[in-house]
Order: sequence, then C-alpha cells, then structure tokens
Amino acid sequence: AVRVIEFSCWRVGHDYLAGGEGNDYLYDREDNFSAVVPEGNDTLDGGLGDDYLAGGLGNDTLDGGLGKDTLFGYEGNDILIGGAGADRFDFFDPIQEINRITDFSVVDDTITILSSGFGFSASVANRVLAQSAFHLGIGATDADDRFIYNSVNGSLFFDADGLGGVNQIQIAILSTGLAMTNLDIFIVHSGMRNAKKLKIAR
Repeated sequence: AVRVIEFSCWRVGHDYLAGGEGNDYLYDREDNFSAVVPEGNDTLDGGLGDDYLAGGLGNDTLDGGLGKDTLFGYEGNDILIGGAGADRFDFFDPIQEINRITDFSVVDDTITILSSGFGFSASVANRVLAQSAFHLGIGATDADDRFIYNSVNGSLFFDADGLGGVNQIQIAILSTGLAMTNLDIFIVHSGMRNAKKLKIAR
C-alpha cells in the first residue's frame, strides 16, 4: 500500500515529516521542510522552501522543488531532483549504491562528501576538492585522481587510490556534457546534517 501524506501549514515555519514502513509519498506545499523515510520505495516532494530530504533503504525519489534544498539518498538506487535554486547533494561514502541526479547544475549546485567516508583527512575538509583530485574521462590517469566524471554518459566515479589496484566505484549518474570541475565537489569533516538523521533512516 502507498500512504499519501500531504502537509500544509497556515503559518510560515519548518515542517518535519517521517514516513514509516511501506511505500510513502510525502509532500509539503510551503515552508522549510525536513523529511526522512526508513523503508520502502518512497517519494518526497519538498515543494517551496529550503528543504532537507533523506531517503532510506529503498529506491526513493526525492524532489526538492523550489528553494535551496539538501538531498541525501542513503541506500538504494535513488532519483534526486534538486529543482530550482542552489541545491546540495550529500554523500556519506562511495557504497550507497548509485544515485541519479537529474538536474545537477554546475552553476548553482554542489555535491558534498563526508571526508571520513571517502578517505580524506580532516586537514582537507571544509573546502572544495583539490583540482588534482578531479578528472574528466573514463578513469583515473594518475595517483591523485579521486573523482572522475565521464561527460559522455554522465557517470560520476570515486577512485580511492587513483592508478592503484582499487577499482573505481560509480556513485552517481549526472547529465551528460556538463562542464564539471573540482569546484562542484565540497568536502566536509563533520556537521553534515544527515548524520543526525541516519539512525532514523535505518
């Protein structure tokens, strides 16, 4: 069964909704909106406002709508739609399965990664990815390459050791032909808001 939960508040504020087991559809018309869903193949629609949407164990669809939204797919092969505004797509580690970001904008949007989950030291956190750690192509070409964007098919990979023996892992599918650079990826050491929601998502 699919549960449809529509929430609209008559006053401006911050709304929080959490789905349970099963397949949920959560929608908020206005306000700033936080939602997490633990299980099922769920749909979250932020509507207006600056929203925080976190998926769970299933294959979820997260749509930020208007505003500066933060989307975190967690496990499953999720579809992430930032919508209009400067949006943020969070990744804890490279083994969350593959998320499809349908509308990533190199002008407005950011991919945010947790330093410990991707093997970066705290000394390089809270800043953009180093230029030497980003590569356009199908695979790493030197030992420093960590994130590889294939502009032909839109695949985004993480490689833990560049040209070493560890295979690269695909973490996302973006649009093709993006003028993506290291400036589109930001490393954080702690304080990623998703960490507070992780226990709920499980």
